[in-house]
Amino acid sequence: FKGGGRFRFSNQTVFGVPRSPGAYACSYIESRTPESLIEIGRGTVFNNRATLISEGAAIRFGQDCLIGPELLVLDSNSHELAPARRREPDRQPREVRVGHNVFIGARVTLLKGVEIGDGCIVSAGAVVTPGFKAPPLSIVAGNPARVIGSVPQDEMPPAPAA
Repeated sequence: FKGGGRFRFSNQTVFGVPRSPGAYACSYIESRTPESLIEIGRGTVFNNRATLISEGAAIRFGQDCLIGPELLVLDSNSHELAPARRREPDRQPREVRVGHNVFIGARVTLLKGVEIGDGCIVSAGAVVTPGFKAPPLSIVAGNPARVIGSVPQDEMPPAPAA
């Protein structure tokens, strides 16, 4: 954990799963600027080698999410994209929001401005591109990611208490 920004975690947030690949590799969590925020809800579990970097917007995970190994989440491009300004910081970071009871598979990438609704599944290897919005109970897969199905509502647990 590093950076000049803020972190909000529950004492029931978990980083690392000893019986999973990469058990002895670390996760990298950085709230880079004073405006940055990384917020993770109660009962959310990150498998090994997660990377979360906030550069001024926010990265928010709801409660009771299960996250596979090697997740990458960025709330900015890390730099401007125009060739003449590529060495400058991204001037428009955008919040990444993951709802409650979301399952994210291995090696998923969530880019700036992504919203994943409650109860969603994000399939292994998905690259969720800037500004993508997944409705609650969606199944998201691919590169670039798209909604490919839905999770049956009768399998959704009740919403967590605030």
